[in-house]
Amino acid sequence: MVPFLNGSRASYPVLDLLQCFSTNSSLQQQHTFNSDRELLLRASYRVAYLVVEFRGSTTNGTALFIDEKHLLTAGHCFYDRNKRTDTIKRIRVVSPGLPYINYSDLENGEIFTLDCTIVKNLFKGTPDPNEPDIALLHAGTGNGPLGTELSADLPPPGAVVDVIGYPQEPVMAWLKKKLNNIKDIDETIKTVRKLLPYRTLTISRGIIKNIAKSYITYQVSTVPGMSGSCLVYQGKVIGIFKFRFVLMK
Repeated sequence: MVPFLNGSRASYPVLDLLQCFSTNSSLQQQHTFNSDRELLLRASYRVAYLVVEFRGSTTNGTALFIDEKHLLTAGHCFYDRNKRTDTIKRIRVVSPGLPYINYSDLENGEIFTLDCTIVKNLFKGTPDPNEPDIALLHAGTGNGPLGTELSADLPPPGAVVDVIGYPQEPVMAWLKKKLNNIKDIDETIKTVRKLLPYRTLTISRGIIKNIAKSYITYQVSTVPGMSGSCLVYQGKVIGIFKFRFVLMK
């Protein structure tokens, strides 16, 4: 379901849209995306770093402003380690489009954030892979940027798509779970950090594999922290990332 670092992919920080690198572990190949630059930048400026504080823990993800007051993200971000939602203390997003999140500045209140509330969470925490994993947030008294264009038009299998979000530091246990044939874990972590730098607004490019009733499977390099990232096809957002993509309908 998540063929991570498997085949030709591309990822790159938003600050350097003129070039990126293939995530094929045996080949470092530069790519140029001049033709998509403006469309990708436009979507990136509406992507925000998500912070969900629970009693005793904190979860980070990505959210997308769809208008000045509302954001979309992954519903599972609001479940704590014990699969509970009643332990949420605070939900907030950082100013959208910020290239890098300095966590010390965030914790010290030196980065502007907007407090948010959940309008609707369609995710109920079941193991059903067909359950919609998407939530709508309200930005409270704050105002975000004008929204991005959403589309229910489906791309064909094999179509090139982009995922825009904030990767987190790769966890060894997660890498071992997703990659069965790791020979050098340290080298793998170095590669992931280079391709998907943590807390850095990053675009990862890949292809659509299959399209089901309510979700898409894909071949795009992703890591934790990118839950809630937007899936962009031809400049329009068509889904929200959860290790599958929940489709706009």
